[in-house]
Amino acid sequence: MRVFLSYSRTNSPVAVRLRHDLKRAGLEPWQDVFDIPTDADWRAEILAGIGGSDAFVVLVSPESHTSENVAAELAEAERLGKKIVRILVAGDVGHTRQVVDARGRYWEALPRVLSDLGGRAVPAPLDWLTDGHTMAEFGAELGLRREFVAGRQRFLAVPVLPSAYGMAWLAGPESGCIPVRTSELLPPVALVLKVTGSDADDSLQEIALFLLSSGMQPWILYVEGARSGDKLQLPNDKPHVWRDIVQLSERTVRIWAKGRHSSIEVFQQCPVTLSFAIGMKLREMLPYGLYNYSRGLQPAYMKVYSEGKAT
Repeated sequence: MRVFLSYSRTNSPVAVRLRHDLKRAGLEPWQDVFDIPTDADWRAEILAGIGGSDAFVVLVSPESHTSENVAAELAEAERLGKKIVRILVAGDVGHTRQVVDARGRYWEALPRVLSDLGGRAVPAPLDWLTDGHTMAEFGAELGLRREFVAGRQRFLAVPVLPSAYGMAWLAGPESGCIPVRTSELLPPVALVLKVTGSDADDSLQEIALFLLSSGMQPWILYVEGARSGDKLQLPNDKPHVWRDIVQLSERTVRIWAKGRHSSIEVFQQCPVTLSFAIGMKLREMLPYGLYNYSRGLQPAYMKVYSEGKAT
């Protein structure tokens, strides 16, 4: 079944994750940024994409609700009598028509979406938290992975938790087995919050190097915020985006660290106000330490604050 994806570019993190999961389920997703040639007539390609699809999926959010392009695409799908699946990724429903609520629960909502579209079930990231699975196997299954080298080791970062405006990744050595808790809590895990800066500022590789040089476990939960072009930037006039990133950070720690790791080591590249809001969430879940980057003669990360006591 061919599935047309309609969404606001602001919601690209969840749109790209969904596209890949539709492919994993044996479906054929159609998404503008992947399926329209750069020199093509964009409007004509959109109409052809809708016309050639069996189903139409629209990601509902405050941004898509006010998008003229999304409105026009939906109107065309309704005119052609396409099967329409609405997935709520942010904001309120705003209408009485049936929607799949994926706000803060993407992996819980995905099975219903796939069932509605006739796709096969696919494993979620947490299904891989069993003994013996390497990051290489994990990345091959979930896809969309990023590769980098730190300390002569190959690392993978795999997107495990999307939101309407950001994405959480699990990063670790490519050949390493994903940490699984047995009778005792696992060693501390790093949490990297990056919601400002450019892609050229490779914080993930830099922090992996720091962890290795410090003799710490090189496993990282990496939360990436909203994008504006080639930069990460939070819009001051959209508080719901800020709230989404706080909630994404909280869910990432609750799902991937709480009850598994003894504590978390936090590295932040974000506004102070956001740091405060996330810190309030963290202190309710498990002990944590905060690191600051010193740019002196010998630049390095230094632990400047800790909360709670690791067990």
